[in-house]
Amino acid sequence: MKKVGLLYCFAVSVLMLYGCATSKENEESQQPQTNTPTEEQTSQNNEEEAQQDTTLMEFGKEFQPPHFQVEKFNVAKTTEGNLEITIDYVFDQELFEFLKSKPIEYYYVVHYPTQLAESTNVTESNIIKGETISDSTTQMNYSIQINQDIPENFDIDSLVNEPVGFQLYVLDKNKDPEFIIDDIYHYSDLSSTVLLDLQ
Repeated sequence: MKKVGLLYCFAVSVLMLYGCATSKENEESQQPQTNTPTEEQTSQNNEEEAQQDTTLMEFGKEFQPPHFQVEKFNVAKTTEGNLEITIDYVFDQELFEFLKSKPIEYYYVVHYPTQLAESTNVTESNIIKGETISDSTTQMNYSIQINQDIPENFDIDSLVNEPVGFQLYVLDKNKDPEFIIDDIYHYSDLSSTVLLDLQ
């Protein structure tokens, strides 16, 4: 009788353990599977990020002399009494081909001289989108035109006569500076000299 009781208890225990194990397996199979990235996907994402970083690094290097040249920089006073700024610039073949091969979004902004910024609180121009260079583009010379309202109490003629202290920032797609021309007026003189030497 004791043996029958022991066998009965043993059978019940085995059945209970089996039932628990089956229940746990069912729960696991019913749980939604989370999509964990495979090693291949992670590797691909890392490669894309590294490629973007490399492109930005190359972009910063390309937008420097002799690849990016300011041919002419002019500051004038309009008939309405506004400040008019013209920056004519040219890409060399290397920068031109770089912009053709990599569709990069870039911008320009001009920071104004200290005397203008301190007297009027007008510190910089609006952000200007850079030219899109496509496969069919052949033009390498471009121009930035800025017409800036200036308070009447500021003497614009002082900037027209001596246009120093203007800075040109080349920005990446995040509007972060990649290259800064500290003084466009003197830089354009230097660029003209370099271009003459190259011709």
